[in-house]
Amino acid sequence: MHHSPSSISSQIHAMSNDAYHTKVEDAFNRHVPKPSNPDVQRFYDLLNALQCPLWDDCTNHSELSVTVRLMSFKSQHNMSQSCFNEIVQLMKEACPSKNSMPSKFSDAKLLRKLGLTFVKIDCCINCYMLYYKEYVHLQQCKFCDAPRYRVHK
Repeated sequence: MHHSPSSISSQIHAMSNDAYHTKVEDAFNRHVPKPSNPDVQRFYDLLNALQCPLWDDCTNHSELSVTVRLMSFKSQHNMSQSCFNEIVQLMKEACPSKNSMPSKFSDAKLLRKLGLTFVKIDCCINCYMLYYKEYVHLQQCKFCDAPRYRVHK
C-alpha cells in the first residue's frame, strides 16, 4: 500500500503529538501536590469538572457547563425540585450510559463547591423595584403602591 509523503508526515505528527501530550500529562499528574486544604481541593475539583466531558467524545459540554445551565433554567422558570429532578433524570437516560450528568438536584453540588448559591428575590408586579436588602420587609411597592403579593380569589 502506497502512502503519500504528506499522509505519512501527518500520521507521524499526530503520533508524536499524542506521545508528547501523554508525557506532559503524566509529568503534570506526578508533580501536582496533594491539596493542602478544602479551598485548594475545591479549586482542583472545579478544574477537573471544567475538563471532563459529559461522556467520552462529548465535545460541547462538561459536567460544569451542564450543571450551570440546568441551575439557571431552574431559577429562570421557577422549577420545583421534583420537576428539575425529572428533567435531569430524563436527560441522564438520554445520554450514553457512561456519563457524568447529574441525576437529581442534590447531585448538582458542583456549584456549591464554587460558592455559588441562589437567593430568591421578589419583584414589584409592575417591575418598579426589588424587595431586596432594606426593602425586604415591605409589603407594597414604594413607587406604585402595588401589593407585593398577588391576592388569589
